[in-house]
Amino acid sequence: MAPAVFVPAEPLVFDEAMVEYGHRIDDPEVGWFKSRLTADQLRETDTARAEEAGEILRRMGHDDEYEVFLSQYSPMRDPFLHELRVRLFRRDRYLKVAHANRGDPAKHKEFISTSVFEQRLLENWYPHTLRAAGMDWPADLRARAAAASSGEPHVSPVSREILTGFTERQAQAVLGALLLVVALAAAYNLRQRRRNMPPPS
Repeated sequence: MAPAVFVPAEPLVFDEAMVEYGHRIDDPEVGWFKSRLTADQLRETDTARAEEAGEILRRMGHDDEYEVFLSQYSPMRDPFLHELRVRLFRRDRYLKVAHANRGDPAKHKEFISTSVFEQRLLENWYPHTLRAAGMDWPADLRARAAAASSGEPHVSPVSREILTGFTERQAQAVLGALLLVVALAAAYNLRQRRRNMPPPS
C-alpha cells in the first residue's frame, strides 16, 4: 500500500487588509459558495468574457504562474478571473492529491469530493469560459470522479473572507459599540481636561 499523501497548506491567495462585501450563492446541485459578484453577474460575465478570459487562462493558467496570476488579476481588479482561477487551482490540486491517496479510501473520497465539487461549480457558473480555456474535464474523467466522490453538498472556502450579510441586529450592535466607544472617549477626555486645569486662585 502506498503511503498516504496529505494536502499541504494552500498558498496565500489573498493579501487584503480591507473588509470586502459580496454575495452568498446557493447552488442546489452542489452546495453554496461566496463571490464578489451576484449570481446574475457571474452568468453574464461568463458569457460576455468567455473568449477573452479563456485566452488569458490558456496563456497564464499554469501552476508555475499561479501567484503571478493572482497578483495581476487581483480580487479588486478582476474578481471574476481571480475567483475562477482559484477554483481551477483547487479542483486540480485536490484531484492530484486524491490520486496520490488511492491507498486510503477515506482520504481518497474526501479529496476527490472536493475536486468534484469545484468542477461542478465551474460547470454550472463558468461553463463558457471553462470551454474557451480548454480546461473542462473530459466526460470519462467527470464520470469516474463523480462515482468516487461522496456526492454530498459542500461549502467552498474560496473567497471565504467576504462578508455576505449584515443584519439589522448586527447593524444595531455595531452602532451601539461605536456609540459606547465615543462616550468612553469623551468621558476620558473630560477627565484629562479637568485634571490638567490649573487650581483656582
